[in-house]
Amino acid sequence: FMEKPFDNYELVLRVQGLISNRERVFDRVKRMVIGMENEAQGGQGQLQASEDDFLQKLHGVFSTGREISAASLDDAAVKLAMSKRSLQREMQRLGISWREYKRLRRLRVAIDLLRDPKNRVSTVAEKAGYRSAAHFSKVFKQHSGVSPTEWRSEQLSE
Repeated sequence: FMEKPFDNYELVLRVQGLISNRERVFDRVKRMVIGMENEAQGGQGQLQASEDDFLQKLHGVFSTGREISAASLDDAAVKLAMSKRSLQREMQRLGISWREYKRLRRLRVAIDLLRDPKNRVSTVAEKAGYRSAAHFSKVFKQHSGVSPTEWRSEQLSE
């Protein structure tokens, strides 16, 4: 709460603080969904137990990329035995939208599949729920900064 009249500088600082906090929360959830929670610095990125429990339940509901792709918010709410609005509130509390969660989960499935050198990129794209290998490559490169093939090569060389 800010008393009126308020200083523009104070308003800018508060808005920047809110944006910064939201970005930190989103990064924390993103690490959890993608599976990079161990890379958190000094425990600052660790989720609270209730957040972790909710995400674990949500992860357990959908096991494949195709299931995740086809799932709607209503489907997830039914599988979690909660109302659509309650699920939306939980997602909002975590700082992530349903659409973003689905995108990250499909990437997680794809990353797991890419670790096996026997899987072709087109097969990985299909199993992860992407409509085409080109779209999958574009999304993957936006996320990781390299193409799926380059990422796999880097992983296999380590």
